[in-house]
Order: sequence, then structure tokens, then C-alpha cells
Amino acid sequence: MTPEDAEEYTQSLGQILDGAWRQASWAIKQGIPSALGLGVEEWGRRIAPRMPRLAIEERREHAAELADEGLSQREIAAALGVSPMTVNRDLTSVPDDTGEPEQPHVEPMDYQPPVPDDTDEWPARMPLPEAAPLKPPHVGRNAGDNEWYTPAEYIKAATAVMGGIDLDPASSDAANEVVGAAEHYTEDDDGLTQPWSGRVWMNPPYAQPHVDRFCTRVAREFRDGQVTEACVLVNNGTETNWFQEVAAQASAMCFPRGRVKFWHPSKEATPLQGQAVIYLGPNAAGFRAEFLRFGFVVTR
Repeated sequence: MTPEDAEEYTQSLGQILDGAWRQASWAIKQGIPSALGLGVEEWGRRIAPRMPRLAIEERREHAAELADEGLSQREIAAALGVSPMTVNRDLTSVPDDTGEPEQPHVEPMDYQPPVPDDTDEWPARMPLPEAAPLKPPHVGRNAGDNEWYTPAEYIKAATAVMGGIDLDPASSDAANEVVGAAEHYTEDDDGLTQPWSGRVWMNPPYAQPHVDRFCTRVAREFRDGQVTEACVLVNNGTETNWFQEVAAQASAMCFPRGRVKFWHPSKEATPLQGQAVIYLGPNAAGFRAEFLRFGFVVTR
């Protein structure tokens, strides 16, 4: 058979929907793929888009018939327009003799890698892909390290807006060396049980339930007038109740570019997501002027 004849026959495949697979099997037996300089599998991939899709039971019957005629699984796959793995499964499936109806099979959509040239059949079972690693919990349910100290440039900006910092209710002695609050509460002091007043800087512990309790407290104290101004640095968990609680009292908010580079005297502190600085008080214009250099600022 000449290459021209082989090409003409290949182009005609699929034009007759009923029995197209038989045309393809005949072409394989006649050596049409080799006349075109193609392997059986490569030729099969070429004609596959023009081949009609067979019902599962019909495909299994045709696969068995072609196997009886001596075609290899790769050749059967090319004739039927499916992968060799599908043919292997069709030929090796064991009928269900329990009386229960057979469950429908769903064809996989993933690309099947080509069969090596020196292999005539695919293995009965392909190895399963490795399971994807579990995703870490969302930062809204953060249960990690609470010792994340604020960089000096944010403290300087907050001090410029409020004119000073009277209280940091969630701090440590090391952190307050930068914050410079007139009064600060450490973990041992338990700031949630202490009185709050004046101008507050707060970078609360981010783990639950602490972040919820500290944010709820600052919002309540500001609403009641005990806290006159506050700058609150938190994760930008806008979907959380604690964020919504503080934001409802805010006159301005800053969303820094990138992630805030927290510090600690003895270890690295790498945040899991971006942050927000929420301002509660009358100086929204001053907050915007000071914090605009860090990122996007909104006021109301």
C-alpha cells in the first residue's frame, strides 16, 4: 500500500459512524500506520478525534472480538480510540456473579502517558499518584506562636497619629522596649483582667481564643469611652467575627503591602498571611498621612 492510499484511508476514518472501529482494525492489519511511517499508538492518537465514542458494554465486546483476531492491546486501543489501560481493564474485568448490577464505569479524563516502544501491553494496574499534602489550618483558626513583636516603624507611625501610647495590653518587657507604652501588660499580668484606658497600641496574640477576646475588648472599651484612641495590628482575617468587631468601630484601616516583618529577640517570626492596622479614633486624616507609606488606606 502506498503512503498516498494509506493517507486517504486514514482521512476517511470516522465518516461512517457505524463500524468505524472495524475500519480502524482493518487498517492496522493492512499496515496503514507503518505505511505512513507511524507507530500503531501514534496513528491511533491521530485518528482518535474522529472516532465515535462507544458505550462501555459495546466497547468491551469489540475489544474482546479484536483480541480474538490477534490484535495486541495497543492495536485494539488504537482501533477503538481509547487508552491501552482502558483496553486492559476491559479485557481483564471479571463479571459480577453476585446478581447485583454492575456499577457504571467513568472514563478518566487525565492524560495517559505513552506505552514504551518495547512494551506490547500496559500493566493491569497503574500506580496511584501520591496523595496531596493536607493544607494547614486557615489563619482564622491560628493556634501557633503568639510572640510576634511589632517593627519600630509601625510604632513610630502610631505614636505620631495618637501623640503617644498609654497602654499596650498584650505585650512583653522585650516588646515594650520598642513600643514604649507608659504601661504594658505581659502574659503573666493577663491583660484581659486588667483596666484599659487612654491611647492603646495592641498587637494581640493571634491564636484563638485570645485574638477574639482582645479584639472584642478593645472595641468595647472604645465604644464605652475608656479607650480614647487605638491602633490594632492583626491578621487581615476580614471574614472573622473578631475582625468585624474591631472594624465596626474603626475610622481608618491600613492594609500593608506584603507581610509585616515581625521580630523576636531569639527566633524568626514569619506570618502566614497579610496584616491590617485598624485605627479607632478621631484622627483618621492623620492616620492616613502616616500609614499610607505602608500600603492601601481606607477611611470613613
